[in-house]
Amino acid sequence: MTEDDPTGAGDDRPKPSPEDSNVVRREAVVRGHPECPLCGRQLAVTSEHLVAFSPEEPTPKTADAVACPVCDGVSFVVE
Repeated sequence: MTEDDPTGAGDDRPKPSPEDSNVVRREAVVRGHPECPLCGRQLAVTSEHLVAFSPEEPTPKTADAVACPVCDGVSFVVE
């Protein structure tokens, strides 16, 4: 039993590492339905959700990030 877990039951689920806590895999973006790592909702990726850190129009294969319309979070796209 700890202060963070007063029941002592614990949570055996693996915790994402800080590097993986706010990223989306490119293959999921290309498939069109990644899950937002911040709120857990599945996203239907449209051009409004894709973010590019360049003047080019982002595509699923070139986007740098994905914006979640549910939680307003932005997650980085990684290979």
